[in-house]
Amino acid sequence: MKRKTNGADALKFHFPPTAMPKRIAAYYCGLSVRSFERLVATGRIRPRRVAARTIVYLRWELDEYLAGLPAGGGETPTA
Repeated sequence: MKRKTNGADALKFHFPPTAMPKRIAAYYCGLSVRSFERLVATGRIRPRRVAARTIVYLRWELDEYLAGLPAGGGETPTA
């Protein structure tokens, strides 16, 4: 039986990859995959298609989104 992971195993790099699949991108942002999918559905985070069946999320765009969040647990930003 294959062991499930939360993405932590995939982030055993010296630095995070430039392009990440959804599960790793969610982990990078500190979110569950479901919460991450909601952000994608509302357009707050944009997926990128790099091949016919390969979708990734760019680290710099995730960083930009996270940096735009209010400090100190304030209100949730709008899209």
